[in-house]
Amino acid sequence: MAGIILSGCFRLGCVLVLSTLLVNMSEGSKLVNLPVFYQEATTSKYIYKTAIPEMTQLTICMWMKWVSTDRAGKYFISFSNANADNEFLTWFSPTDQMHVHITGSTTYNLDSCDNTELNTLMTNWNKHCFTWTSGGSFTWYNTKNDHDIFIKYRDVSTGSHTLRSGMNLVMYHDQDGQLSGMDSNQASNAYLAGLNVWNYEMSLDTINALTCEDEGNIATQASMSIYGPIGFTYDESFDCGSKYREALEKLYTFKKQSIIMCKVEGAKLSNHVVATPSADSAASCVAKCSSRKDCKSANYNTSTGSCELNDINGPAYEGVADYDDNADSSNIHYHSLEC
Repeated sequence: MAGIILSGCFRLGCVLVLSTLLVNMSEGSKLVNLPVFYQEATTSKYIYKTAIPEMTQLTICMWMKWVSTDRAGKYFISFSNANADNEFLTWFSPTDQMHVHITGSTTYNLDSCDNTELNTLMTNWNKHCFTWTSGGSFTWYNTKNDHDIFIKYRDVSTGSHTLRSGMNLVMYHDQDGQLSGMDSNQASNAYLAGLNVWNYEMSLDTINALTCEDEGNIATQASMSIYGPIGFTYDESFDCGSKYREALEKLYTFKKQSIIMCKVEGAKLSNHVVATPSADSAASCVAKCSSRKDCKSANYNTSTGSCELNDINGPAYEGVADYDDNADSSNIHYHSLEC
């Protein structure tokens, strides 16, 4: 079972959340051999996803490690459709400046990066997240060689755009057509792991709360198709930022509590909802539960993004109609009983 540690400060009549964090300690940290894709400088292999719907917001997160420090003219995120080859595109200039091209017509330039710093950042395994919202900004977050904490690395304001439906996503290439027209000189020679894509903009706090259990609602690495004679390797271990325990631990101190919420996939509790707050991830939903004194468990749906807070724990009612542990796989129930 997966466990999430939440912290809260309790007082009469209300609850004030101090912080939400995922346990990331050497004792019991979860190291996972995620599937790793290696993109060589060739057009004969790539990973892709088709039929991506219309979007006005976007979050893409992944582990990246570049083999070469030659980034000039190399591409790493490419969306194309029938309207534009470059519906959404990111690449590096010779001055280590990242460029973002949106809806085939407008290019936005992030501030140039220090070459030495960027070489270290890109040639080592680091986590990167890119967010965008129409009429807002494109932001690059990364762990900057500290795998525990994301920081805002670069950002640029963008205009109002709608990414049109029927998109094809290709990683580490530029498409000059729909899944076509790729140039080996523009391919990023790099490794990729833990890819996830969401159709909404995540905040920095939400990004920092992500674990390997959080999956994109638009694409995951497992849902990507493979072109060419390639596969995935599993010889790299990644700290997934989660802690697995066999039993619930509760530690009460003066006006504070720490609690592990246990995760049950394919389960849902009905008829005990006390609130339905908006939440842009499972971690955010569980954090909302920790901020209420009357919340004992939470339901999160990975397909719809719905979050339901309950006043009882589901497994206590196992076998009763209210608790369904054979629900659709998109349902996740978080409870505060023993894992």
